[in-house]
Amino acid sequence: MRSAQGFVAAVLALGGLGVALIAIPLAHVLMRRAYRWRLSALMRRRGSASNTKPPWPAWQNSETTGLGPESARQVLLRGRSRQRGRIAWWLGLTIVEGFIIGIAIIPSAFAREAVSAWPVPLRIVAGSWPAGLFVLVQWFSTRATLAVSGTWLFSLTCGWLIGGAIATLGFALAPDANGDAWLYWLGSLVALAAAYGLTRLLLAIVDWVRARGAMSAAELLFMVISSAWIGLLCTVPGTPLVAAGLLVTVHLFGWLLGPRAIARLWPLPPAHVLLVLRPFSSPRRREMLLRRVAHLFLEFGPVVTIAGPDVAAASFDLPALRALLSGNLARLFFDGSRWPENPRNAKPLRDLRYSFRQVRCFQDTWWSAFTTYALVADAILLDVRGLASTGVARELASLIESGLIRKTVLFTEDSVTTTYEHLQQVLRTPLSPALKAQIHTQPAKRGVELLVERLLCG
Repeated sequence: MRSAQGFVAAVLALGGLGVALIAIPLAHVLMRRAYRWRLSALMRRRGSASNTKPPWPAWQNSETTGLGPESARQVLLRGRSRQRGRIAWWLGLTIVEGFIIGIAIIPSAFAREAVSAWPVPLRIVAGSWPAGLFVLVQWFSTRATLAVSGTWLFSLTCGWLIGGAIATLGFALAPDANGDAWLYWLGSLVALAAAYGLTRLLLAIVDWVRARGAMSAAELLFMVISSAWIGLLCTVPGTPLVAAGLLVTVHLFGWLLGPRAIARLWPLPPAHVLLVLRPFSSPRRREMLLRRVAHLFLEFGPVVTIAGPDVAAASFDLPALRALLSGNLARLFFDGSRWPENPRNAKPLRDLRYSFRQVRCFQDTWWSAFTTYALVADAILLDVRGLASTGVARELASLIESGLIRKTVLFTEDSVTTTYEHLQQVLRTPLSPALKAQIHTQPAKRGVELLVERLLCG
């Protein structure tokens, strides 16, 4: 009996690291599902305030104009060049830092270790892994998620702490001659409580620094990791002083001056606000369209959308994660009294991209949010694929009646004629043939670029 108990204890105690590694993606999935469920529940509630007048005069921006076809095409090309230039800059900086570490620091600081005998390319990769990881995350996250990336912050933090708690629990199950097993049980509970408390504290600090520094969560996280790694290498005995100083200088000036140089090479006009509307159905298709459009359009201005369960996985940001962990997600919802910042006053983040903004609304506040942001936006993208929703049909009718349809692009995968006839059936009213000009069908190639170019035209 004791041998079996000891075996179980050893498996749990020694498997803490493995459990932590499993907990990272598991926590990522579970938190997104919990957020989607809680978001859906709150959207069915009613707000508490009756005053839905925005504090900023939206009507002043109702006469927004586009850039024109030629200007829009030029701006689009500069935005694409800025994307490629940003990745090239971070990659070049990573290679330079890794070269300094692999050539000058590792052979001197680790002269007695086997790592000093590694091939030069391997030493360069090993020396620059934090910055290289950041480059991969920057490249991948813009395609995989819009909220960069609150749930991974939780997973990387809480996953390891939960693994430590489970390892402590393993010791609690171990045979103990002194009869003090209750101390290990208490320790495992304390470790689990620490996993929750430290995670919330870390996320609060990260969110505060991110907001003050106008940085994305991923950029901040990996900047901290890479800076700590470089600081650790520079303090290892045997590290040449000149190499350490050169590494710190390259690291700081590279991160500080990179965005400024990219902005000067490829200047862009002031922020162009995009409002994305869609039915809350077919989550996979709606989310994919939102990701692809936002990936490119965020170079030119903020993207605003009404939050919904269909895009919850792509829009689970750091403030939502903190609110969910505290059990108070409702405080992020628009109740008619607390309006978010006017998107037309938005400033780009440090990486020169604008932020993705979602407006979380209760059942009786979404219409006020829609009418206000429709006036503010320079362009509106309405996904009409499989349109049967009463809410979206009401939005489309309002855009037609108010004349804002002129800056609206109706996205579909069907032909223009088929979509036009379908819209007439849904709205149960004859529509002007001029509406066909606002319908954008999905082309075979360069679909997102042509769509964004059309949105920039206004």
